[in-house]
Amino acid sequence: GSNSAAKQAALAQATVALCATPAGVRVLDIDQFAQSSTLKVVADVNAVPPSAIEGVDVMANGTLVGNTQIAGFGALAIGQLKYVTQHKLLQRMLSSDVPMHIDYHDAYDFACANAK
Repeated sequence: GSNSAAKQAALAQATVALCATPAGVRVLDIDQFAQSSTLKVVADVNAVPPSAIEGVDVMANGTLVGNTQIAGFGALAIGQLKYVTQHKLLQRMLSSDVPMHIDYHDAYDFACANAK
């Protein structure tokens, strides 16, 4: 959304909000999403302060945001899972005696199985 009301309306219908902004740009304030009955997760992939989502720390790994029941995920927690997934899949490929094809389905399945 281009303004606070538009963001709030979109978030009222969303289950997940992912913010990938330029460094230091705040996109969502808690008051824009705190009252959503559908929103379960907010994730911020920007590690440069201020966070793109108010209340989400870069290390947040499912921590509830403010006084909400919405889980927050920060850039460093997301990055850690991404790194582990890439590294382990590469190890699997390198240790195989036969050529392997690994795609995003494999990465998704591995990440889901290894998310903490």
